[in-house]
Amino acid sequence: MTARALLLSLLLLAVSPCAAAADALPLDEVLASTVRHYPALRAALKDIDVADGELHAARGAFDPTLRAGVSGDPVGYYDSLRASAEVQAPTPWWGSTFWAGYAWGDNSFPGYYGHQVTNRAGEVRVGAAVPLWRNGPTDRRRASVERAELGRTLASLSAGQQRVELVRAATVRYWEWVAAGQRRRVAQALLAVAEERDRGMASRVEHGDLPRIDRTDNARAIASRQGLLAAAQREVERAAIELSLFLRDAGGRPLVPGDERLPAALPPTIALDAEAARSAVERAPASRFEVRRLVVQQQQNEVERALARNQRAPAIDVRVQGVADLGTNPDPQNRSRNQPELQLGLSVELPILNRAADGRLRVAEATSARLADHKRLAEERAAAEVQDALSAIEAARQRVAMARREVALSEEVELAERRRFELGDSTVLLVNLREQATGESRVREVDALLDLQRAQAAYQAATLTQPALGLAAAAPAHATPGPPRSSDG
Repeated sequence: MTARALLLSLLLLAVSPCAAAADALPLDEVLASTVRHYPALRAALKDIDVADGELHAARGAFDPTLRAGVSGDPVGYYDSLRASAEVQAPTPWWGSTFWAGYAWGDNSFPGYYGHQVTNRAGEVRVGAAVPLWRNGPTDRRRASVERAELGRTLASLSAGQQRVELVRAATVRYWEWVAAGQRRRVAQALLAVAEERDRGMASRVEHGDLPRIDRTDNARAIASRQGLLAAAQREVERAAIELSLFLRDAGGRPLVPGDERLPAALPPTIALDAEAARSAVERAPASRFEVRRLVVQQQQNEVERALARNQRAPAIDVRVQGVADLGTNPDPQNRSRNQPELQLGLSVELPILNRAADGRLRVAEATSARLADHKRLAEERAAAEVQDALSAIEAARQRVAMARREVALSEEVELAERRRFELGDSTVLLVNLREQATGESRVREVDALLDLQRAQAAYQAATLTQPALGLAAAAPAHATPGPPRSSDG
């Protein structure tokens, strides 16, 4: 092998798979930075805090209330005065409401307001109101709490879905950056070979062993390859800038990775576990965040539907109150205040048109049907995405194998053409064409490896098996089949 051929082999070896540099940027570092600092994910996590606040506010509907007041007639024949205070507490127990109060009224009320008069130490009362039909099984307070509790679950699922999508996007951006670096290495190798050949051709042209036009043609090839290298450099910079949106410093600011952090090569191809692949297609719909979100939305809507049905019923409320006066009776003639009283009441309210409740029920039933259709479509889409990712992985794996064979054959033809040129049996144009063909085949190999990584990222996102982040734990255990196993094939 000649020195030039040896140089070419070494240059081509520089762009083949090899061990990564010690300071190369690992994918795990990018993903950890994405989860920790990406603004959209941080905003999604804040939605959980918002849902917590809404749940706290909904529970506030059951807070006890204190009512107090003073009334009287300071001017007039009856110089009366009455003061009262009452604590009322609605409860989630069949819509019951309890209260306890105290009142004091002097003896200056007219006879027809005798109930306003109390013993000298006032009176105490304790009571409860219990709805028997409407607002019994459910009411607006309890429905709001149930919806808010489900809303918090919904916010958590939304954050999980956002996390999966961002990890997939970050993974793709990372491998696009690595692939751009590999394409630039191919362009650098092609340029270096042409420049080395130019130095050898200079001596041959000077001694009359080679036409000057051949060196001119090689200079043209150098200019062309310099342009290709400039374009490849731009692609590396663009990919690094895109990656910086996911790779951030400790303060959360985008961090553009330098060339020194480029890994040496894309990973080798992967082999699929057929059993895990079949299991993934079957189980993906139950585990996907978007499907689980629709289930929670259905539960929220069912709360509204149950409330609407209940609100169509008559309101039949029972009221019980015990009253006891304290201290001496200011009116000995009225002995009714000398012993405790038990007061009972029953109220009935019959809806006539009831259009508000009927309308809400129709809305809830239509929403239920709509959510069921969306859920079915989401489940079908989830299974289809897994199948598509598996198909893409297999196709990319085959493309990688064919691209590697193309590279090996192109190198063989290129080496033979170069030997012919050195023996004066070929032209620099043919050598340049062979070298260009080798470079293009290597770029196709890089593209195939990149598509393989994209497909694997899509598979991991579709099956919630993204690495190093514990995302599988966010889904039911039965819905997390293992990812494709790595192979050196």
